[in-house]
Amino acid sequence: MVLIHLKANDESLFLAEIPAATPADTVIADLVYLHNTRLRIERLCTAVDDLAKYGAYKPISNHGYTDEELAKFAKEEASGGSGAPAEDAPCPVVVHEGREHLHRPDPTGRRNGFAPLQSIHDMMQAAITEAQEAISKKNVQLKVKLTRESLDKILANFKGAVTIAYPMGLPEFDPVQEILDDTEDIGATVHAKTVLDPNTATLWWAGKELKRGKLLSDFVGRNDKTTIIAKLQRKGTGAPMREPPLDERGQRELMAYYHKKQEELKRLEEDEDDAYLNSAWANPKALKSTFHGIGSVAWKVGR
Repeated sequence: MVLIHLKANDESLFLAEIPAATPADTVIADLVYLHNTRLRIERLCTAVDDLAKYGAYKPISNHGYTDEELAKFAKEEASGGSGAPAEDAPCPVVVHEGREHLHRPDPTGRRNGFAPLQSIHDMMQAAITEAQEAISKKNVQLKVKLTRESLDKILANFKGAVTIAYPMGLPEFDPVQEILDDTEDIGATVHAKTVLDPNTATLWWAGKELKRGKLLSDFVGRNDKTTIIAKLQRKGTGAPMREPPLDERGQRELMAYYHKKQEELKRLEEDEDDAYLNSAWANPKALKSTFHGIGSVAWKVGR
């Protein structure tokens, strides 16, 4: 397996293993899937966190309004609930759509404020933590590879957690549901610049593009133990910035070496030109003193 270290600019993203005999088209498609799905899970972590705290999404026309301004049924359901605080939460327990929830108003006014109970909230947070660890950029240093199976497992875990929290289902316009169904429209968001098209994306290594229609081995050789640093680019953006010849540690060591040399040169410049005359090797009578046996005698002026 060729180990591909995918980077964006100077930032490491993930590691992936692909056989050297794989067509370049398949390599690009696999890497784009890992890249896009990883970003998708990042967005899902944020959306599920909001869902666990503030409940399901309101219709867009209702955004920005408080529960009291939008619907009196929220108050009626709250008064019909148990009214007792949750064991580990400061929010009151209310009944909404036949199920108990924590009533925690969303400060942004986008969600309905009926959050899952604390036990379910903790389960959803555990799924978020597991997902964040699986897609962390630190895995590059830990030599942990990113795979389709691991990403698909994360998505399945989120689906299970959301189903337990909302067995009747979320509104189709809820961001969590859109991400899980892969139907979200990111065209007008900042995410549009980071998501790649597998049919048009280009893959670069060592300053050259891995052309479609060829094999990965045509570029990196047939050795399946090869490690390369590659970068994905959008169509028409050209070659990415070349990798620096030294890594961060090498740059620090090189700068420390040159700093030490500069300090030495500075000290030499401050010395007088005839300072060497004080050295033992510059004494013209050193040989005579040695023969007389007084080479190591130190003279001291008496009082």
